[in-house]
Amino acid sequence: MSVWTDQPGQLFTCGAGIFRLGADQRWREIGGIDVVNALTRRIRGMSENDIFAVGAFGAVVHFNGLTFKVYPEVASASYRSCDYKNHLMVAVGSGSSKAVVLKMWR
Repeated sequence: MSVWTDQPGQLFTCGAGIFRLGADQRWREIGGIDVVNALTRRIRGMSENDIFAVGAFGAVVHFNGLTFKVYPEVASASYRSCDYKNHLMVAVGSGSSKAVVLKMWR
């Protein structure tokens, strides 16, 4: 559903799980159903250890390079897109037939 990178030879992707393509050109799942049990639609970051992914059923997760933090308190919407710059993540989506904009500072 989405890809993001901050350096050549490394790529992050999301959709049915969150994956990393490393410098060795091997794909590794870094976040599966145990982290996000919904379709993730957008992935954006500031570095390989500071990445957000958002998606269906209120999925909002942050990856710090080792582990994920899940934000269940923002699950009132289905997020379709996000961007992340200067420690501000903004996601957009819909919930209860209304537009939703989520702003999170890190």
